[in-house]
Formats: sequence, structure tokens, C-alpha cells
Amino acid sequence: MVAAFDPNVVRFLNQIHRSNLIIGTEELVRRKGMPKRTTLYEWHQKFGDRLIYYPAITYSSLGLVHHHLVVEEPHGAWEEWPYAIRADWVVRRPGQRSLYLHCLVPRIHEELVRSLLDDLVRQGYAKNITIIPSEDGVQYLRGRLHQAGDAEESSIVWRNALTGIHDVIERYPLVIPVTFEMTERRRSIPALWQTIYERLGERVWEYLPPRITRLPHNGKVYVCEALRLLMDAFLVRQHIIRYQLLQDTTIDLIAVTVGGPDDALHLVGNETPIVDIFPTTQETCVMRVSSTLSFITRFFSAGTANILTCFFVDRIMNTREPISVRFQYETLFDPDTTEWIFPRDDIIARLSR
Repeated sequence: MVAAFDPNVVRFLNQIHRSNLIIGTEELVRRKGMPKRTTLYEWHQKFGDRLIYYPAITYSSLGLVHHHLVVEEPHGAWEEWPYAIRADWVVRRPGQRSLYLHCLVPRIHEELVRSLLDDLVRQGYAKNITIIPSEDGVQYLRGRLHQAGDAEESSIVWRNALTGIHDVIERYPLVIPVTFEMTERRRSIPALWQTIYERLGERVWEYLPPRITRLPHNGKVYVCEALRLLMDAFLVRQHIIRYQLLQDTTIDLIAVTVGGPDDALHLVGNETPIVDIFPTTQETCVMRVSSTLSFITRFFSAGTANILTCFFVDRIMNTREPISVRFQYETLFDPDTTEWIFPRDDIIARLSR
């Protein structure tokens, strides 16, 4: 069995983490420093869903803003909340049952979504809902998962996404399904097309140029074009790593801290293996940390004044009652107008199931 901190695995994770390219496995293994094809397939088979990596897109260029929701004492089918990309049961204090939802919300619908959430609280779908909006985030690999690159930098820097990305979406709306079917999931290019085609059926052709040749059994050519457009528009920031093999030795903490990303990074230091940081507009950050109990103890001891609130991820509850969510683009995006829509009645109906 491959160990969580096997040097070859750590090297691969760092290489894929720093990459702003989206390429298939066959092309990936041909790049310098990458493992052999058989080795990578072996890791995929052994790790399964315990190792996920996917490209982090500049979602703000798609007109989206991050909403971090904490739903206290939820009732109803919150797994149907169409904006969520990640969900976890969390604990703030003993006996309090809360659901953390990491969401992407169209900026033009922020107030409508806030109003809907207020209504859902009044209707008994939750005792209370905290909303923390943020900008696009950054993930850092540190501690035993960190490996220096050829040119070590103090911070991660990306090229700015093209401002005319909406023109790309108008010409090729399939960019939207491709983006969200690979968010928080590791899928090959053929699997991406298969998932999109099975989800949309004949509607899939509405997401492609009208005169395009229809190849339902070889749709990876359409996916490759969408990926090329995302890369050409500089929308790929890095690859996000979800590495569940760390769970035997780490605790996950979600916190809101004072200051900017550099302050948050300084607060956690170099020990914690994985840190996700999302800056807000209020000079605070939403931070998710995976680290050891000893680190968490020092974290609270040293940084209490800089921690506004925090939640521990309840792994026992997440195993017992897992919440599977996804961004439901097929109900939130109109490929004909290439605009985001707000299906309020449909959302309430889904939560009522």
C-alpha cells in the first residue's frame, strides 16, 4: 500500500498542484518529472476518491461569487441546494448540528439568494443561516506535503483572466458544463463527456455551436475544445488537491480570521499539510485547515485574538450521513441566452423533497 507521504506521491501532488494546464492522463505522464503511466493508474486505482485533483477556475470571471453557508439545524433536502460545490457536517459547540455549504452564486443574484435563505429560515428549513461571501481562493501545500519547485516563490501568482470571457461562453456554452462537472471531482476527459451527455441528454446540443457535427459517441473532442478555451483565457489558476489519506492523522478546521491572505498564512505557519484561504471584502479570510491535533492546539493558543469564529469538520457524522452536492448548472444557466437564471420556485420544490 502506498503511504500518504510517499516521496513520489508528494512530488506528483506538488507538480499537479502548481499546474495551470488541463490535460488528459496520457499527455500528463509524458511531461517531465511525472510518474509513469502504469504508476499513475495504479495510484488512481488504489486511492480512488480519496485522492481528487481538479483545476481551480477563476469563477469570478464567470460572474460568480463564493458563499460560505453555515446552516444551523437544517431540515429538508439541503443536498439539493443548487449552488453548493462542497458540503460538510461541522460542529461549533457540543450538541449543535450545522451544515457547511461552500457555494458559488451568480453575483447578479446575490440579493435574491439572500432573500430566499431568509425565507427558508422563516419556513423552518433551518434555525439560522450564516452567509460569508468571499473572493476566489488559494490552496497551499505545506509541511510534509510541500516540495519546492524549480523557482520557489513566496506567494502564488496567476495571470489575470481575460475580461472578454463572456464572448467565449456565448460562442461555446459547453464551457459551463465542463467547468462544473470537474469541480470537486477527478474525471478523465471521456468521463466528463459521458457525465455531461447523460445529464443533459439531447439538451447537450444547445451548449454547442448550431452547425457543429454531432458526435455523441466521441464527444471528448467538444470537451477538449472547452478546456482549451478555459486555458487560453487564463482561467485555470492551479489544481486543487483533496487528499483523504491524511484523515488518519489530521483534523479539519474551518475558521474566519482577521486580516488578509498573508496574515492567514502566517497564522497557520508551515506545519499544516493543506490550507485553503478565501479572502473576503471585510479584511477577513475564510480558511480551511487540515492538520494535527498538536497544531490545532498551538493555533488556538497563539492566534485566539485573530480567530473570529471556527468550526470543526465532524468526520463521524460525514461518514454516517454523507451529503453529496454539486453545482446544478442545468437549472441555473440558460445556454440560449448564456445568462444565469434564478429558479426560485424550483429550488424550494427541491428542498421540500
